[in-house]
Amino acid sequence: KLRELRFQGSTIDLRLGLPAEAVWRCAQVTNAYGRTNVVNLPSEEIFTSPSASVTEGWFHCTTPLSYQGMLFEDLEAEFAGGRLTRLRARTEAQRDTLVGQLDIDEGGRRLGEVALVDAASRIGRAGRIYRNTLLDENQASHVAFGFGFADCRRDGTPSADMNQSRVHVDVMIGGPDVEVSGRTARGEWVALIEGGIWQPGR
Repeated sequence: KLRELRFQGSTIDLRLGLPAEAVWRCAQVTNAYGRTNVVNLPSEEIFTSPSASVTEGWFHCTTPLSYQGMLFEDLEAEFAGGRLTRLRARTEAQRDTLVGQLDIDEGGRRLGEVALVDAASRIGRAGRIYRNTLLDENQASHVAFGFGFADCRRDGTPSADMNQSRVHVDVMIGGPDVEVSGRTARGEWVALIEGGIWQPGR
């Protein structure tokens, strides 16, 4: 029943809106034939698709991004009105390459996914970069530029507020001092992750 997420810490101050139809998922899915399988092993995340137009703030990535054979370091992003307005990287070449990918279409600069991962993640505790997004994204909480997931809506179909794009780029934003809280439909704020750990009863 959350309507908003807030990430706060030394590397982030980010707010994301969640529509009433948002559903949280894990890597376990049931296909059209009723068969259940886990599409990503190991998996430490729960995720949903935020409102494409409600992202405000900034973050500095806590883990380098390995994407299309390149390693992107010290990524820092700023958002206003749901859209990426500024991107920095360790080198100008890294920045230009990533911006070129995100600018493939209008949705590339908006977020299509937000995922929560706490410090108990076994992949995160390993302390290494695997250079494979399906592994690296399970190190820490993350967001993804680009398309959202229809499965993250209650009726299983894309909603008007879900981001549409041809790209999907996951970047890690979680860390030991990053606290995550959520605002409920009643306007109450609840702690989700504090000190890197899931809070009981959330």
